[in-house]
Amino acid sequence: MDPNTWCVLWILGSILMTAAQNVPMLCIGRVICGLCVGIASSVVPIFRFDISSMSGVLGTMAYKEYFGYPVSYRQGAITASMPAGSLVGSLFSSFRVVAHV
Repeated sequence: MDPNTWCVLWILGSILMTAAQNVPMLCIGRVICGLCVGIASSVVPIFRFDISSMSGVLGTMAYKEYFGYPVSYRQGAITASMPAGSLVGSLFSSFRVVAHV
């Protein structure tokens, strides 16, 4: 699909969620937006790295050697942040229980 089509679908999903009259309408809008967010989060880092010009900084051979590192580091950071976020969330939820908030 054309990238503009995904943008239009994302906007339509957002409008559908905003104008939701009932739960199924909200769920359909969330599914549409979730699909578009998933595609954007997988395509944008690769596109951003493809259009960057590292050949002038490191040379052509270094560009080919380090081609996948920015995308891999981003994915690794996302994966590492999940347990960290879960730990912080569990600490604050136990604080709320103790403090009766």
